[in-house]
Amino acid sequence: MEPDSSQRLLHRAPALPHAASSDPDRAIRRAGDCPQIPGNTVSLLRDGPAVFASWLADIAQAKHFILLENYIFRSDRIGHQIADALAARAKAGIEVYVLFDWLGSLGTSRTLWVKLQRAGAKVRPFRSLRLTDPLRLLQRNHRKVLCIDGQIGHVGGLCIGDAWAGHPERGLAPWRDTAIRFAGPAAAELCLAFAETWQEAGTALPERIQGPSEAMESPPEPACVTEPQEDTPCAQAPLRVVSGLPGRSRIYRLTQVLLANAAERIWITDAYFLTPPTMYEALTAAARDGVDVRVLVPGRSDLPWISWLSRAGYLGLLEAGVRIFEWQGPMLHAKTTVVDGKWCRVGSSNLNLASLLTNWELDVVVEHESFGRAAEQMFLRDLKNSRELHLRSRRTRMGKHTAAISVERASDATVVTETKPVLVGGRAGAVVVRASAAVIGVALRRRYERSAWSVSIVAALLLLSLGAVGFVAPQILGLGIAGLSVWFGLGSLLRGISDWRHHSRKPRRSRRESRAE
Repeated sequence: MEPDSSQRLLHRAPALPHAASSDPDRAIRRAGDCPQIPGNTVSLLRDGPAVFASWLADIAQAKHFILLENYIFRSDRIGHQIADALAARAKAGIEVYVLFDWLGSLGTSRTLWVKLQRAGAKVRPFRSLRLTDPLRLLQRNHRKVLCIDGQIGHVGGLCIGDAWAGHPERGLAPWRDTAIRFAGPAAAELCLAFAETWQEAGTALPERIQGPSEAMESPPEPACVTEPQEDTPCAQAPLRVVSGLPGRSRIYRLTQVLLANAAERIWITDAYFLTPPTMYEALTAAARDGVDVRVLVPGRSDLPWISWLSRAGYLGLLEAGVRIFEWQGPMLHAKTTVVDGKWCRVGSSNLNLASLLTNWELDVVVEHESFGRAAEQMFLRDLKNSRELHLRSRRTRMGKHTAAISVERASDATVVTETKPVLVGGRAGAVVVRASAAVIGVALRRRYERSAWSVSIVAALLLLSLGAVGFVAPQILGLGIAGLSVWFGLGSLLRGISDWRHHSRKPRRSRRESRAE
């Protein structure tokens, strides 16, 4: 359950006054219900080894409480390493709260949870299977958050598992992912967000946990870096913490505002790129308006069907001028958006309907030019290990506007950029057109081919499969449909009876009291 809005505002960290807000600031604040919180020091972290090392260092320094919330918590090598660190702090008297998603963490050994509980940590599953509420399975807690003493926060796309940590002994590289660490007043917002999901899964979080600890010394100030060996200070960066809830569409509306305000660049990295039609239109409209729109997606996904459906929608994006790159390394799991090198979103939200509409998500928007440059440099380095998709070249008639092509080579990758259209004609124009087509064919390494697995084909195969089961084994299909109907019907009935009983227990006001009010 979400706390009352007035109570939530009382606990918020100090934000910029509304009167001083610019139009984009006001629009972003209202769209995401996320005031700008100044005075934070931020680090940009790349991949699991750097992220988990930062987690373990901050967990070891905790003085009062630790809040950990993650969609997947595996009982593998890194999972037990994180669990051991949390258990050690719990034994030392630190209050430790761990919230994991029941569906995402299916298969995790019960011994891991028992180890944490015996050490004194409070462990709770989020939205486990309940016969009276079958639809709850569709609304998952997809957040990836770590908060230390209400002063230090970690937010990103990383779950807890060896896939993100890598396995050097076996020669397995970690999945490509991004996170941020920040110290300052914005971390208090993570306590409030955690309190929402913790109460959704059971009893409320103690009030002393729902804010920063005053007794804690000033947290160490990290640097704003893209790699551990680089040092680019980024002190006092303003942050916005976007707490995504089912049906609120906060990150959806905020992203639409950012896309609409983009003047030069929109660079997106997304693991499961299935954008809703309105966001699809926002990207194509920005590209047609001259904005440099680039989207980096996995070359190979852990969920291949999502890649198939994503590729079915690439044609319209490419025709509008959106540039799409496929990552060639291990699974790309990052979720970031950088707009004009000024606004940078990092968090758990993918640009698909599940993240934008139905899940609990959490993202952070950093508004700082130095941090934005670091995020853009990280994006450009990722492009060096990516292949750009391009449409099959078409013959251009002489006398028409043709885009001049320049090629920028960086290590083993080739990135093609377009400059202003120039007017060409006659024999010289034909030479330019042929040269441009040759450059396109050589520089771009992968020609776009529309996926055979379109939404229509997938839906058709599913319906045909169900029809075949109905003909071959009608009793099995009938029993399945009947079972689902009984489950949903009984669940709705029991839930309705529970709501009716709860309502009937409330004391009724007399007419005299109502008139007095």
